[in-house]
Order: sequence, then structure tokens, then C-alpha cells
Amino acid sequence: MNYQEQFIGVVNTPNLWLTNLLGIEQLQLVHENVIAFSTQKEIPFRLGKRVEVFISEYLKSLNNISLIAENIQIFKGKLTIGEIDFIIKHLNEIIHLELSYKFYLLNPKLNDNQIDCWVGPNNKDSLRLKLDRILTKQFPIINHAQTKEYLNSLNINEKLTQKVLFKGQLFIPLNFNLNKLKYLNKEAVYGYYYNHKELDLLSKSKLYITNKSEWLITPNTNVSWLSYDSFKNKIEEILSENISPMIWIKNSKGILSKAFVVWW
Repeated sequence: MNYQEQFIGVVNTPNLWLTNLLGIEQLQLVHENVIAFSTQKEIPFRLGKRVEVFISEYLKSLNNISLIAENIQIFKGKLTIGEIDFIIKHLNEIIHLELSYKFYLLNPKLNDNQIDCWVGPNNKDSLRLKLDRILTKQFPIINHAQTKEYLNSLNINEKLTQKVLFKGQLFIPLNFNLNKLKYLNKEAVYGYYYNHKELDLLSKSKLYITNKSEWLITPNTNVSWLSYDSFKNKIEEILSENISPMIWIKNSKGILSKAFVVWW
């Protein structure tokens, strides 16, 4: 497993929005050269937990960041109140930092408000639900009595600033005009998504169905490409299970790109 390639992919992923969205402020980092990934931690299988390890190591490498604590479980007796991703010091500011890394697809039919149109590949989660969770669950935990006890144990008595490091890859419909993108960062748009009726548009391309760890990385040629016919047989089996896979595409000119194929 090439963790270095995944690490680079995560670190280089743009913030999903640039400054402030619905009162949720992004941590603005001055981009530094990506370090060689090395950790003594066990690399988790789950993608979200793996991203946490990658970002932890990256934050530790930055000159203007001090990582005070991470993965903090807040308990009241035996009851888990919640978790804090990171407490950092950045430019003399103590920050409660929540990390997110998401893959969202734009479905303009869902709502007139574009914020409500971003859904996960399998149509099970959404950007709106995640933003609400940050505002109603993740940020308020800092005011809990047990959290204040924990902060006192770290000799932190000042009020913490709350920010997110919310990175993501966005995918848009084939006919969507990128100039109509609102609220989110255009640089975070990685490609398109196809539904079943649009698959024949790929008939002249070579195709590869990724495993989930490859969602993080840039497409490359070091894979076993499928002909369109072989690809279509495999993709239909996957779609029948209500799973939307990420694919890599090598078009007739040899240009590589990534996309999703959705079952919905």
C-alpha cells in the first residue's frame, strides 16, 4: 500500500470552502513542501481514520503549528460526551480544530439552495448534515464542563477559537456550468459523475474501477485498464448493489481523469 501517495493526495486536497461558510471558519494554512510520510502509528483501514493520521503528521511538520492534543475523548462517568479532533496553537491562537475529508456530488435537482444539493456518492450523507453536525454537536462540546476540566489539565484557561480543516473532492454533473458553483471552492472540483444512462459516453475510453484507498490519489497509468465492454459488465454488478464507485478514465488521447458512477 503506497501510503506516501495517499498522504500527498490528502495534504494537497483543497479546502472545501475558502474562508467562512454558515459561520464555520476554515483554518488557513500557508502551504509548505509535503514531507515524506512517516509515522509510528498503526495505519487504520477506514479511510476517515487514515486521513486523521495523515493530517496529524502534516500538522506536526508545520513550522507555525503546535499540536497540543488530538483524538480527545470527553467522558462524563462512563458516558461518552463526544470527541475533539485537535487542539493546536497557530500564530499565538489556541484553536479547537475539527477535521473533515469528504467526497460530495452535486445533485441540482434536490433544492434551490446549492448547499443542500451536495450528497455523498451513495446518497446517504450530505454537506448540509455535516455542517449541522459541526454547529450543533462538534463545536458545542468545547463548552461542556468535562471539556473545561480537560483543558484546565493542559493549563489552557483562555477561550478557544473554533475552526475546521474541511477538505474534500467535489464531482459535478456532466452538463453543469462550473461558473454557477456557489459557496464552495472551484479548486475542489475533481471531475464529473455519470449515471447508468450516460455510461456509453465512455465507450472509447479505457477504464479502471478503484478501491477506496485510491480515492485519495491522483490517477496514474500503473493499473490494469479495462475495455469498455469489460468495464460495463463489472460496473453494472456494482451498481445493482446500490454502490457508487470511483473510476479512473483514460480517454482516446491518453488524458487521465477521475469520476464517479452513481446508482441513483
